[in-house]
Amino acid sequence: DEADFNALGYRLLQENKLESALFVFEKTALLYPDSWNAWDSLGEAAAKGGLKERAIASYRKSLELNPKNKNGRAMLEQLEK
Repeated sequence: DEADFNALGYRLLQENKLESALFVFEKTALLYPDSWNAWDSLGEAAAKGGLKERAIASYRKSLELNPKNKNGRAMLEQLEK
C-alpha cells in the first residue's frame, strides 16, 4: 500500500540511492495521485537530488491537495527564494 511504498522510498533515500528513491516516489504519486503525502515525499527526494523545478512542482501539488501541509509550504518557500 501507499505507506509501504513511502517507507521504501525513504529507506532508499537514507541509503543514498537517490535515483531509486525518486523512482519509488514517482510511482507512488502515480498510484495514489490524490495523496498529498506522496507528492510531499516526491518533493523532498527531488529537492535532495537538486531537482529544484521538480521539487517545486511536487510541493505545489501536495499543497493543492492539503493546504495545511506546513512542511510542504515551508519547503516551497525555501525553494522559491
